[in-house]
Amino acid sequence: MRTWLKNMRARVRSANGETLVETLVAVLVATFAAVVLIGSTVVAGNLNLSARTKDADLSAAQLAVESRNAETTEPATATLVADDGTSLGTYEITVYKGDKDLYAAYAKAGE
Repeated sequence: MRTWLKNMRARVRSANGETLVETLVAVLVATFAAVVLIGSTVVAGNLNLSARTKDADLSAAQLAVESRNAETTEPATATLVADDGTSLGTYEITVYKGDKDLYAAYAKAGE
């Protein structure tokens, strides 16, 4: 045990520090990790933007199909109520009525 400890002490005392190559490799690894992190953040942002755009397009297409199939449309007001009876908000909606179907659609303020 003592010889092992002596060997370790000798190694620690003889070490003059890191070499230039070790330092450059460490900097290269850190730079690569930062580039990958930034790149994945940009890709995630682009995917979120694409998903929002596709969701808006789907909603518009769904509304177009529902309104095309409707025999009558009429504006209405809907109030959302929580389980405990508190009002969550009132929305202006459009009701689409057909032979067998009844659809409602709403648009957020400013849309």
